[in-house]
Amino acid sequence: MTLTRRLMERGITLAPLDILTMLYTASSLVVIGTQALGTHQLRVSPTELNALVAAHGLLIVLVLLAAVARSRADHESPSLLAEWYPIVVLAAIYVSVGLVNGPRAAAGISYDSVIQRWELATFGQQLAHDWSRSRTQAAFAWPLSLTYLGFFPLVIVAPAALWLRGHVTRSRQTIFGISLAFFSCYIVFLVFPVAGPNYLWGWPSEGVHAGLPTRFVRTLIEGGDSWGSAFPSSHVAASMAATLLALRNWRLLGWILLPFALGIVVGVVYFQIHYAVDAVAGLVIAALATMVACRVLPTPTETT
Repeated sequence: MTLTRRLMERGITLAPLDILTMLYTASSLVVIGTQALGTHQLRVSPTELNALVAAHGLLIVLVLLAAVARSRADHESPSLLAEWYPIVVLAAIYVSVGLVNGPRAAAGISYDSVIQRWELATFGQQLAHDWSRSRTQAAFAWPLSLTYLGFFPLVIVAPAALWLRGHVTRSRQTIFGISLAFFSCYIVFLVFPVAGPNYLWGWPSEGVHAGLPTRFVRTLIEGGDSWGSAFPSSHVAASMAATLLALRNWRLLGWILLPFALGIVVGVVYFQIHYAVDAVAGLVIAALATMVACRVLPTPTETT
C-alpha cells in the first residue's frame, strides 16, 4: 500500500505544492547519494551525509504535516503551515547546496569556464567583469543595491499581499511558482555547480564599488552565499516568477514589484554576483515556472 493511498484513506490529499517539494527532495537525495557513494574522489563525509539525509527526512515529515493541517483547516481559515512551509525551508535548503558542493569548492572544480564561453558567445565580452569595472555613477549603484537587498521582501510580499486580500487560491499559485523556480535552480546547482564571477575575478573595489551600497550587497553575499549557486540566478528566477504571477493575479501589485524585479536582473550582473548568462537563464526559469503554476493551479483570469 502506497503512502498516497494511506493518506487518501484518512481523508488527506497531497497538494501540488506537497508533490513538488517531495519531488525535489527525492531528486536532491539522488544527487547527494551519487556524490557520496560514487567512485569519484570528492564526496561528503559520513557525518555530513547523515545530517543531509536526516534533513531531507524532516522535510518529508513537514510536507506530511502540512497535508494533515490542510485537511483539518476550514476553507475560510486555511492553515499557514500548510500553505507557506516552502518559504520557510528554502533558506535551509540553499545552505545544504553549499554543503553538498563543498568538496568541489575545496578542489576548485566548477563549470565557470563553460559559462564564460557562453557569455562570450552571447554578449561578445565578459559582461559581469567589464561592466562592474566601467565608469558608473553612484546614483546608478544605489537603486540597484536597494532592489537587490529587497529580494527577500519581494518574494514574500507577492503571495502575502494576495493572501491578506483573501485571494488564497491565487496566493497558493504564486507560492507554487516561486517554489518551483527555487527548486529548479537548486537542482541545477547540485549537478552543474558554477562558482560565479566574484570567486574567479574578485570583487571590484574601485569607484562606486568602494561605497556603501556595494558594501551592503557584498556583506550579504559573503555572509550567506552557497558555493556553486551562480547558474542559473535564483534571485532572478524567483523574483521574476513572483512578479509575473503578481501581474496575473493583482495587476497593481505586479506593476509595483516589476521595477524591483528588473533591478535585480541588472544588479546581479552589475555587482558581479552572476554572469549575464545566469540572469538570462533565471528569466527562462521564471517564465517556465509561471506557466506551470498557472497550469497546475488555475485561477480566475480576471485581474484587479
